[in-house]
Amino acid sequence: MDRNEKEKLSRYGKLVCDFANGKTTDDILISFFNNLQAAFNFSKDFTRKALELYPIKKTTISSLSEKEKQLTEILLKRNEILFENHLHWCRVALDIYIEKYDPIALTFTILEIEWKEKEARKEGEPDYIEKTFLIPESEIETYFDNSVIKPGIGLISHGKKVTIRVLDDDWKDELKKQLKTITLICTQIENIKSDLTNRFEEIEKITDDYKDISEIHQSLEENQEDLKFVLMQIIEGKSAYKSYKFDTILSRYNRNDKKKIIARMAT
Repeated sequence: MDRNEKEKLSRYGKLVCDFANGKTTDDILISFFNNLQAAFNFSKDFTRKALELYPIKKTTISSLSEKEKQLTEILLKRNEILFENHLHWCRVALDIYIEKYDPIALTFTILEIEWKEKEARKEGEPDYIEKTFLIPESEIETYFDNSVIKPGIGLISHGKKVTIRVLDDDWKDELKKQLKTITLICTQIENIKSDLTNRFEEIEKITDDYKDISEIHQSLEENQEDLKFVLMQIIEGKSAYKSYKFDTILSRYNRNDKKKIIARMAT
C-alpha cells in the first residue's frame, strides 16, 4: 500500500471515528462535513454550504437574547401542545383542530376539515374543504360537546376510509385539561411578547426552524448510537455485517441518492 492510499484510508477512518466520538450533535455535524471535504477533496466552501442545509443548533439561537431564548422555549412548548392536541382530537372528532388561542380576544381559532364526497371531487383540487371558526373561550367546551361524537362509538372519516373507534368516557376531562394548558401558555407568551413586539414574528420563524433542526439532530444522535454499536462489535471481534444495527445503517445508506446529496452540498 503506497503513501497516498494510506492517507486516503486515514481520512476515511477519521470521518467515521469523529462521527462516533462527537460529544454533541453540533460537533458531529461540523467534523463530519470538514472530514467529508478532506476525504473527497471538495471545494473549500463545502462545509459552509453544507451547514446552511443542516445547521448546528447553536447558530440557530445564538443571536437571541436571554428573554428571546425563553420565548423560543415557550413557543416550542406551545407548538408541541397544539400538535399533541391535533393527534388526540382527530381520533375522537371529525377532523377538528385547535389552531391557536388569542389571550387578548379570549378566542380559540378552530380548523374544521370537511371531506368531499367522491362524486364532488375534481381532478387537481383538494379532496377536502377547510373551514375556520373563532370560538369564544366561554363557548369552546360546548362547541366540542356538539362536534365530538358522544362517548361510546366514534366515527372518524378520512376521505374514503371510515373507522369506528370506542371513545373513553373521560374525554371531556382530557379536553378541559388541554384547553387550560393552551390558554395558560398562550397568555404567558403574550406577556413576554409585549416586550418583543418588533421581533416576535422573526422569533416564531426561528422557533419553527429550530424544531426542524432539532429533528435532524435527533436523527444524528440515533445514527451515532447505531455506529457506536457496530464499531464495538468490530472491536470485540463479532460479525458486524450480520448485526441488525449494521444492516439498518446499510439500508438507510442505500436508500439515499448519494450523488444528488453530495452534488447539492458541493455546488
